[in-house]
Amino acid sequence: MLLPSTVCSRFFKVTQALKIVILIVLFVVLATVAARGDPVAKQKYEYYKMGQAFDLKFGNDTFSITVKNVSQETKIMAQGKEATASGLFLVVKADILNEGSEAVDFIKGKDPELQDSQERVFTLYGASIPQGKLQPGVAKEVSYVFEVPKDATDLKFIFRDKTDVAKSVDLGR
Repeated sequence: MLLPSTVCSRFFKVTQALKIVILIVLFVVLATVAARGDPVAKQKYEYYKMGQAFDLKFGNDTFSITVKNVSQETKIMAQGKEATASGLFLVVKADILNEGSEAVDFIKGKDPELQDSQERVFTLYGASIPQGKLQPGVAKEVSYVFEVPKDATDLKFIFRDKTDVAKSVDLGR
């Protein structure tokens, strides 16, 4: 009578080459499983039009923002000096309202961005933010300045806060 260990050793000789093949196959299988992990989450957006208010949450503070208008400039005054763009400066004016019950510093978080139809992302060139704290229930106007090329179209003003959903305002340009 043959014992199971005798049968295995008789029919399956585990050579050094077989061990290497088994390790390679296991490595490929594990690498494939690891690569198929969770896909990168795509950014979610809420979409707004100019003149439409939306909320942003930073820490325990909630602000309501309304983008009022956008203007195009080829020259602006920045820190007492004239700055000229090879493209355009876009000045986005928005009202920011402190929805809390206490005075707070203006929004401290990630700066807003502009994105165009070619999915190019333009960062903040500068901002005009009033000094001091923002009182509860009081709105203040803030101007955000971006430098963009002349061919930038379908611009979206994008704000990210502590939520997982970015707020996107169609600037109509």
